[in-house]
Amino acid sequence: MNLVNHSDSVLLFQDKLQYKLALYAGMDKVRFKKTVRPGDKVVVKSTMGNCRGLFLSVNATAYVGDEVCASGLLSFMLVDKQ
Repeated sequence: MNLVNHSDSVLLFQDKLQYKLALYAGMDKVRFKKTVRPGDKVVVKSTMGNCRGLFLSVNATAYVGDEVCASGLLSFMLVDKQ
């Protein structure tokens, strides 16, 4: 889920991150369904969930080929860059 976390924070919040830093706040409903082996190509698909003030949630699913290897709800908090 670390890979999913980093890719989501960069891609989904790109417009909001110009003056903010996305901090990982947590994960819920995470399911690991398949082992990812060295050399596997992982594709992450994400959609924005709730956005309440500085807290954001993302529904993310990681695939190896056509098989789901992990999925979950990730939470982020935006703070000012200093």
